[in-house]
Amino acid sequence: MIRFRAFGPPAVHEGDRVLSGAAGQARRLALLALLARAGARGITRDKLLLYLWPDSPEDRARRSLTQAVYALRRDLGSDEAILGARDLRLNPAFITSDVEAFERAVAEGRHAEAVALYTGPFLDGFHPGDLPEFEEWSAAERQALARDYATALEGLAAEAMRRGDARAAVAAWRERARLDPHDARIAVAMMEAHARAGDRNAALQHARDHERRVRDDLGVAPDPAVPVFARRLKDGWTPEHSVVAVPEVPIPAQGPVAHPFAKDRPAAPPPVDAPHNRRWLLPAVVVLAALAVTWFAASRRDRKPHTIPLMAVGRVSDFTGDSVSGAAALADLVATNLARSPALRVVSTARLYELEHQVAGVAGSADVGVVMTAARRAGAVQLLDGALHRIGPGRLRLDLRQLDLTDGSVLHSFTTEGKDLFALADSGTRILLSRFGLPSPGAIGEVTARSEAAVRLYEEGLRAYVAGDRTPAERLFLAALEADTTFAMAAYYAARTSQAGFRETLHRWERASRLADRAPDRERLAIQGRAVGTPAARARALADTLASRYPDDVDGQLLLGQVLLTDGEFAIAARHLRRAVAMDSASLRASRGRCIACEAYGVLIQTQIAADSLPAAEAAARDWLRRRPRAVEPTALLAQVLVSQGRLAEARELAMVEADILPPARIDPVLSLGQRLTGDFGPVEAAAAARLGAGDPTGAYQLAQVRRDQGRFREATKLAEQYRVMIGAPLPMGGLLRARILFDAGRLGEAIALQDSMVARLATIDQPESVLHWRRAEVMVGLADALAARGDTVRLARLADSVMVDGAFGYGMHQKYHWHVRGLLAAATGRDADAIGYFRRAVHSLTSGYPRTNLALARALLRVGRPHEAVPILQATLRGGNTIATSLTELHALLGDAWSAAGGTDSAGTHQRWAERAWASAERVAGGPLQPWLGGR
Repeated sequence: MIRFRAFGPPAVHEGDRVLSGAAGQARRLALLALLARAGARGITRDKLLLYLWPDSPEDRARRSLTQAVYALRRDLGSDEAILGARDLRLNPAFITSDVEAFERAVAEGRHAEAVALYTGPFLDGFHPGDLPEFEEWSAAERQALARDYATALEGLAAEAMRRGDARAAVAAWRERARLDPHDARIAVAMMEAHARAGDRNAALQHARDHERRVRDDLGVAPDPAVPVFARRLKDGWTPEHSVVAVPEVPIPAQGPVAHPFAKDRPAAPPPVDAPHNRRWLLPAVVVLAALAVTWFAASRRDRKPHTIPLMAVGRVSDFTGDSVSGAAALADLVATNLARSPALRVVSTARLYELEHQVAGVAGSADVGVVMTAARRAGAVQLLDGALHRIGPGRLRLDLRQLDLTDGSVLHSFTTEGKDLFALADSGTRILLSRFGLPSPGAIGEVTARSEAAVRLYEEGLRAYVAGDRTPAERLFLAALEADTTFAMAAYYAARTSQAGFRETLHRWERASRLADRAPDRERLAIQGRAVGTPAARARALADTLASRYPDDVDGQLLLGQVLLTDGEFAIAARHLRRAVAMDSASLRASRGRCIACEAYGVLIQTQIAADSLPAAEAAARDWLRRRPRAVEPTALLAQVLVSQGRLAEARELAMVEADILPPARIDPVLSLGQRLTGDFGPVEAAAAARLGAGDPTGAYQLAQVRRDQGRFREATKLAEQYRVMIGAPLPMGGLLRARILFDAGRLGEAIALQDSMVARLATIDQPESVLHWRRAEVMVGLADALAARGDTVRLARLADSVMVDGAFGYGMHQKYHWHVRGLLAAATGRDADAIGYFRRAVHSLTSGYPRTNLALARALLRVGRPHEAVPILQATLRGGNTIATSLTELHALLGDAWSAAGGTDSAGTHQRWAERAWASAERVAGGPLQPWLGGR
């Protein structure tokens, strides 16, 4: 077995031998590193070209990539070592990698194995030439993997502590401290491990070493947590309670910062202004800190600091006396400009506002305690805040100070002057970056509005958006965009808050995407990754880059999880979504405002349903509900998961208990599907008819589905058309249900004609080109089903390539549609073995994918005598409840046949009786998919 080593200097090993040749050349090692990190999901050729041949003409770059892949396959000893055509990936049957094994061990909680695999930083010392994009990628991955290594070390230490092996915990914490030698939390954990191992002197020595290192390296006072715990050890602390997992204590709105260990101190210190024999302490500390900072700055004036911290930009207080000064907007301008520096990590204003809202129920707080708490929750270690003054006509002064969030001390302060907010943001940014030895990113006007009115309106809109006030937020973002038509971020949030119709919302996304290049890099990636018209493959690359380049950005983790779900990478999607939940867990306690953790929970549950992991989906829904009791979404999703598991009675009970919080529009479709799945059509018909009578189009849709299940196709067809008219959808988007019902009814000529007209009409619809492509693929795959049923193999053969071209613009399911068409063609020409292979490649999700693929695969398996393989496929399809492309009756009938062939007589009878009851008053069918089962009744 060949193994690629990515930790430490990269190399390819076959046993004890290091392979040279192509596998030892720098750019090809870089290619292997990219493939190894991509894992099972692979990486697109376009992205590989961007990383490895960024400056070459496209045709030459593609030839270079092809040659590199060929040479690697040759040296690795097999053409199968690297798989894929558009997306390339390593074949684990031929080559494995330490980095993929490490990530799997971390994800599964095998901490000892993960620590053993991490033999050094990712691609340590590896520089394959002038490839800035690759260098940037590898640096981001190196940091992300180092964080995972740190997590594994802490897990290993915790496991050792649980089993009473304090010496093993000391070893793990020692390695963890080597990664973050200035982290007080880790220092305290190390001290506790020493104390539990019976070596109190070693614990106290570690405290002294930590304090000296912080003072020498950073020029600041150490976190009080370390000396406080050292004093407790001297006073006779015994290991009855761990002090490692310190709960977060919010900073009070006024007064000194509360510290997590405050409860362990003998007594609270008196106020500074109270008479006391230690009143000299604070001035002395301030003087000493100022001297230390001055010495530190002088000694390193021309050197870049060892690490550049994650920063947040807080409040800019307004002392101008103007009624409208824009001081709040100035803070956002400074944060935006600082974030343009690729070497500096900055919390976005929107994220800081979200966290402030969680802390105090207000965004853009004027309370420094609230801002500091929010910044800490974002992971920031430094805060920049200031004050705005008017010093004359057309002249402003900005006073800024740089705070250390570990102890609230002032690291640096400076003043700048300018004629307007933009000039102040530029000069303030330039001064601060120079302290880190970083160049100025340029004028702020390049990536934001050029109008002060626009930035003020935008900042107000952010506060409303974070507070959950969607209507005023939308109005403010549109006003900001009107004040400056090139303002990319205003266009982005105008799209995200849009309450207009589909077309207007689509136009807003198109506008935001066009303006995205006038936004900072992080925001550009978010805009283009979310924009409705972005092709799916590009959205995946953008989301991947956003999450890799800005690992502290919770929105990036959420976006990547959403994109991976649509791509069918369910396990990897779940990992990023869980990370988003963990990063934003505090929002679960907030009663108002945006809750990113809630959004991530919702997508996580959809992901687990798509992976047919219903117990995991139920666990996630219950966990969400435990953390946010009586919330609508987790309650409704839990009911949905219960229905999918056949537990309708429990879902009904849940709906009754929570009837006062569950809106009918959210819970009724879930319960209706549950009743349809059990064959209890009466209540569904009555409720749907009542909704239809009240003018609700969902009533027409649900009633059409029930009539279809019952084989009453003429009524179902009329109801489907009535639904299309009621929702006002043009034919290409609203005719799919009607086409499917015509297909079920055996009216294949009408189904083909309708879908042909839908394909033609799509060219006249005002939508982005990429959307039109995948919508056309959705229509054509249904057309293929009808052509196959009619026996038109000539058109079917031509259609396969068209579906492949159009589906390539869509998501994972659309990209696999052409395999379904090829499977239909193979089955129609008697090549069932080929058909089974094609259909398996077409499966996106057995529960949430295209259900006719599952049915076609099951039929092919039955024809070759493999019913035991067909049964679970059909069971999963039934659990998914995805019944646009097929009726429940067809599913039950085929499942009955599969059970019968597999020898499951009782199960076969259950499903056959369900279908017979449903079709008790069915129309005569000739040519539909149920004709063989019902004998053309």
